[in-house]
Amino acid sequence: MEQEALHKSRRLDFKSDILSDLLNQRLKMVYDQFENKILENEDLPIYINELYDEDFLIQYHGLIALRKYLSVAENTPISLAIQFGAIPILVQIIKNQLTPYHIHEACWSLTNIASGTSQETELVVNRGGIKIFIKLVNSDILDIAEQATWALGNIAGDNARFRDMILNAQGHIAIINFAEKCKNIMNSYKQCVWALANLSRGSPGPKFSVVKVAIPSFCCAIQSTLEPETLTDALWALSHLTNNEEGQRQVCEIQTLKRLSQFLGNEQLGILVPALRTLGNIATGDEKMTDYVLECGILIQVPLLLNHHKKVVRKETCWMLSNIAAGFQHQGKQLLYHKEIMELLSKIALEDQEDVRLEAIYTFANLTSQLDINDFQLLMDYRFLEICIKNIPLGSIRILAIIIESTENIIKNIPIDILEQWKDGITQLLDKVQAQTVNQDLIDYTNRVQRSRIRFQDNLILYKKKG
Repeated sequence: MEQEALHKSRRLDFKSDILSDLLNQRLKMVYDQFENKILENEDLPIYINELYDEDFLIQYHGLIALRKYLSVAENTPISLAIQFGAIPILVQIIKNQLTPYHIHEACWSLTNIASGTSQETELVVNRGGIKIFIKLVNSDILDIAEQATWALGNIAGDNARFRDMILNAQGHIAIINFAEKCKNIMNSYKQCVWALANLSRGSPGPKFSVVKVAIPSFCCAIQSTLEPETLTDALWALSHLTNNEEGQRQVCEIQTLKRLSQFLGNEQLGILVPALRTLGNIATGDEKMTDYVLECGILIQVPLLLNHHKKVVRKETCWMLSNIAAGFQHQGKQLLYHKEIMELLSKIALEDQEDVRLEAIYTFANLTSQLDINDFQLLMDYRFLEICIKNIPLGSIRILAIIIESTENIIKNIPIDILEQWKDGITQLLDKVQAQTVNQDLIDYTNRVQRSRIRFQDNLILYKKKG
């Protein structure tokens, strides 16, 4: 998306009340000279020198040429433009505010310079670029505000330090306000959502207390647009912002979950995956938030997702289900009593790639933490013991830990008269998992398995004596 944005080409058409008709006509005549003109790199210094000319038409001529140089798809001469002193004069032209045309062209060139390497972006920042662009986002002229938003998006996308500089200067607030004004103008609105998304992510992430104000903007975007790139940016931003409990709560309060669930049937991974991730994040919240996720009808769509041809979709779906299973008993039961979902989970846990299996096994393990007698019988019908035994040889410490914890839950919570009919399978499971932990020298895990074995055997002896 970023490359496409930087190479966008358009003809400006400012309102006639901004400049006199004659002045508009003279500037557009200069603009039209470059319609089909081929520019050579050796001429770049000539055009940059024009930026210093006192004649505003010659200066505008140089601005258009420079912007065209910096908008080519490959081998963009950003370093050459910097070498010949483009940045300081572009900044000065914006500050001079000669005409909106001059401001826009200068801003456009700086935007493209800021799309270069981190060192090139830093040169723009060090010349006061962030403060300048934030001021321009507040411009009454749509094209200038949009271009400045674009520039801030490029800078924020470069690294976390620049992103935080923009946030500290309240750049996100300016973009949020601009988004509200231009929500019915797709190109401008698209840039706002993209720039806000860049300000809401990164490593390390931004302070949630600062960026949470953007959540309503992203929720508005997914409610109001069908444009794929805008949806993708808004959804990925929400997937980051809902890593926080307050963010999860805010998304629920804005009543966005039903809309999120509608994207689970979308064919584009850039829309489907972040929607799934966001719902999975919210499912990690308290009882009410997990209920909200279930009430928006996601379980109807889950079978298709578990059968999806893309691994990432199956994995994210299993992860979401594991979060639901880790909730309250009435929530886990909605999974356990959904035959199609459980059969698909069993198949994934037995046959899929290891990282997908892991998430499916987590779902089964989380269900064992709140089993009653009827639930246990269902879990066994869905081949729980077979799943555990088959996955032990993978040797993953995480899988071993899950299996051990699940076995502990079953032995602790299910009456021995029910477990007795499964004694051979449980004994085989304990034997195999203990052998694996001994083989990997996992002393703590070996001891836990041994304690479970002793408890299970003691319970069986007591049961037989009573019988």
